Amino acid sequence: MTYLLAIDVETTGQGLRTNFMTCIGAALISPEGKVLGTFSEYLQQPSGTVWEKRCIDEFWSKHQNLYLDTLEHVVRAAPVEEVMARFKKWVLDVTRDKKTLIVFDTAGFDQAWVDYNLGDTSCMYLLGYFECPFDIASYMLGVAQAEFDASSKKSFVKAKAIEFPKWDVDHDHNPANDATVTGLNAWWVMTHVQPNVTTNLITACTQNAPTSLEHHIVPNIDQKSTVAKFKSLEKQILDLIASLNGINKRWADIAVLKYEEATMAIVRSIMTS
Repeated sequence: MTYLLAIDVETTGQGLRTNFMTCIGAALISPEGKVLGTFSEYLQQPSGTVWEKRCIDEFWSKHQNLYLDTLEHVVRAAPVEEVMARFKKWVLDVTRDKKTLIVFDTAGFDQAWVDYNLGDTSCMYLLGYFECPFDIASYMLGVAQAEFDASSKKSFVKAKAIEFPKWDVDHDHNPANDATVTGLNAWWVMTHVQPNVTTNLITACTQNAPTSLEHHIVPNIDQKSTVAKFKSLEKQILDLIASLNGINKRWADIAVLKYEEATMAIVRSIMTS
């Protein structure tokens, strides 16, 4: 029985050092699809950080009420260290004695921000032990049998749509609500759309060891081939991130794209084997 801890953030741009995280939200989802608890808190704007013009133009200007509300909150919010300390404590409290999988809508972006602001740890150790967070957006792309398409505005073309129930909360850019929707969508796909694939992927992610994938791939596929693909893709991602060190311009878009492409390829290789 696996619980899902979904995490979501809002930021003022892409630069981890030049911009800042305005709010962090999380939701714990039970194996039965129930919301057991949520966390939401604004963070004080650190000195030396700014609102990225591109981010304002492309996102915040289209959500004026949210923008004005956020501007008001980040001025009187607690410092980053205090908020993240409370967040870590909340996570440990709600997941105690529960087998839990951390999920992000787009791990390549959100997880990077959470890791940066955690300071002394990372999401891989947020539960008090090692666990690989799960990129649900990439997983859903794999389930939808999406194909990479450089000419597409969104880069991926989905072969089939995934129908979700109407939840009691909406994706409205409130991180707690967005995390709840992410968690519920993840639960739905994992339990109703592709449960067989999911069971084995969760097993691989929750063994508390980075080599767990080698021992917990579904038994009816070529394990060595799949592990080799995973390691090759993982190395490409790490090499990419290393090459981006010190480069700020749109590095996040590139990193997210490669992260999603790699994860999606793993899911599709398992589904089609």
